[in-house]
Amino acid sequence: KTNARGIWRITDITRNIKTEGTFPSGQTGLLGGGSDGSNNNTSIEKITISTTGNSASFGDLPTACDNPCGLGNSTRGVFHDNDSADINYVHYASSGNSARFGDLTANRGAVASGSNDTRGIFAGGSTPTRVNTIDYITIATLGDATDFGDLNNTANGVKGVNSPTRFIVGGGLTPSKIDVLDFVQFSTTGNAVDFGNLTSARSPAAGTSNSTRGLFMGGFEPTVVADINTIQIGSLGNAVDFGDLSAVRRSAHMGNVANSTRGIIFGGTTPTFVNIIEYVDLTSAGNSVDFGDLSEVRSDSAGNSNGHGGLVANMP
Repeated sequence: KTNARGIWRITDITRNIKTEGTFPSGQTGLLGGGSDGSNNNTSIEKITISTTGNSASFGDLPTACDNPCGLGNSTRGVFHDNDSADINYVHYASSGNSARFGDLTANRGAVASGSNDTRGIFAGGSTPTRVNTIDYITIATLGDATDFGDLNNTANGVKGVNSPTRFIVGGGLTPSKIDVLDFVQFSTTGNAVDFGNLTSARSPAAGTSNSTRGLFMGGFEPTVVADINTIQIGSLGNAVDFGDLSAVRRSAHMGNVANSTRGIIFGGTTPTFVNIIEYVDLTSAGNSVDFGDLSEVRSDSAGNSNGHGGLVANMP
């Protein structure tokens, strides 16, 4: 948003926002942490969402972690380190290692995350006892998280999608797999409200969204699946079928990586650990398409981006 120069036609800006998502340049998606089945990872990798190709190195998290989660606004990407309270951040505009942001209200793992341009929310997880806690941070201000409210279930392995106004959590383990969808409003604090249900109970799936549509992709039901569920974020109701991933997948990235037209899924297990990057067209139902590859196989990683559905209202 800061590197546009000269005079822009309104028609060019509209086209770039609605059909290309590239004003003034393609949005960045990051993937951090995770596991290859033998070792946990510290590396953060980067893609440009509006293109296709393999990921590139961005920097490192402070510790190797499996099952972290991520969120972002238009300038900062935030990572929560699994099974701890640690929150770290990076700036999308410059590659480099993450820096200390603050702490959650308690050590937690397998947490759902989401954000708009102001607030980041962390929901559910385990301590190792499963909890229904919802915390929030103000992304522009370094510091510790504050209590927001509670989910309707004590669950870990949950996933989140968001618009600029709503954060929606789906699936998870209670310890039984559940199909529940809960939501909260970013602008207030309080307990979650029932939204509807996924087409089947599952955990852990991957979540991605633009400002109107949220997707929950893959997961374990109890077998690993390839199906993609979709919801309309602005209304209440049950999820419906959207399409399929190229293969059954679980434990892919935790966090929303998208722009206004594309949703990204990184890695996961099939049950073999994979380095696949795929994308779906958020504007119409259909199956995923190959994007490129990560530098190594990886599952249970944290994803975030500066163009997802929580930020569309803040585009120029």
